[in-house]
Amino acid sequence: MKFSNPLLAKLIAAGITCAVSLSAQAGLLSKMFETKASTPVVLSTDAKAAELVTVVNGDKVAGKSKYALVGFTVEFQIQAKDYDSQFGSTVSSNTSMKMEGISQADMQAITDKVFDDFQKKMAAQGITLVKPSDLSASPAWQNIAGMSKGQTYEMSAEKDKVLLLAPTGYSVIVTHPDEETKRLRWGLSGLKAMSSGTLPQAEIALAKELGYPVMKAYYVVRFGTTKAVAINKSSQAKAQVSGLILGDEQSGLSIRTENDNPLPDPFGTGNAKQDGDSFVRLKTSITTDRSILAGDVYELGGSNKALGTALTILTGAGSFQHDFVAPLDPKLYSEFCIENLGAVSAMLATQLKAASGK
Repeated sequence: MKFSNPLLAKLIAAGITCAVSLSAQAGLLSKMFETKASTPVVLSTDAKAAELVTVVNGDKVAGKSKYALVGFTVEFQIQAKDYDSQFGSTVSSNTSMKMEGISQADMQAITDKVFDDFQKKMAAQGITLVKPSDLSASPAWQNIAGMSKGQTYEMSAEKDKVLLLAPTGYSVIVTHPDEETKRLRWGLSGLKAMSSGTLPQAEIALAKELGYPVMKAYYVVRFGTTKAVAINKSSQAKAQVSGLILGDEQSGLSIRTENDNPLPDPFGTGNAKQDGDSFVRLKTSITTDRSILAGDVYELGGSNKALGTALTILTGAGSFQHDFVAPLDPKLYSEFCIENLGAVSAMLATQLKAASGK
């Protein structure tokens, strides 16, 4: 028998009714916020930066040890949504899960602690970070600051929602899809505007004005691995959710140098520049082997608040909309973010130092 839902096929093949522990990788329902992420790893104390971090165009930062840190952003997933899939003749439900128990104040505290640690890790590698407060007299920086999203910025698509936070006193500086439209305004006036009217061009101008590169740090934290746990054949399966920091070019440093091409390639993909011309990125997703739940995952509007079966949440099997809530433990969630993002900062700093050759 051929299964069109690969995750469901795996679960059935493994025998979910008598399993001790079954897991689905790369996020809720395996397809939620689909990523290119490889199998998530649990960081150990001997994790090697060279194996978990990739450097792109490292030659552009050779000999550099000073950067203008114009942006530091942590993206927290607050709600996820699965996409339709099919099992036999049955189309799966649209299934969503939202986070409960973690406040914006909690996320801000995490962001501030991670940012403080990030600066210390960079300093330990001899890397100097110039803060926006030291760039107030720069016209190029004022141009960038005018493109900020504020200290917090929420983005959503249907029921997928993420909250972007900058450290206290900072603003979110990140290329938004809206800007892609601006980059497509061709013609003489459009080409002229692109010399300073988009974030990439403004960053190039700042790097030229300062004489050293511009850096943005961006971390992505989303729902992690989901497990269906059953003690014996007759027991009710329950879901467990762990934290996941995404790699695959999503978490890392974007660096803009003064030697970047001032205009995008009109014949390139999307006619848009990348978020930098040199990158130090996490290439492997990081998770935890501990559940970060404060209680059972439950379905909104259900006859009772119990999940019923973890198979539903893992596969989305069924023909109706299912909306779940994951009650996260603030302490466990914060510990995961701070510990693992701290480890990521250390690895990024180590590899940036290696790329600079200083």
